[in-house]
Amino acid sequence: HTTRSSVRRELTATVDSHACKMYVLIAQ
Repeated sequence: HTTRSSVRRELTATVDSHACKMYVLIAQ
């Protein structure tokens, strides 16, 4: 199950970074 946790971690990181970018765009 290591691969699944790794994928979930990468997916979460991607979503977080994307959400941060969107937040910055909206904040401006």
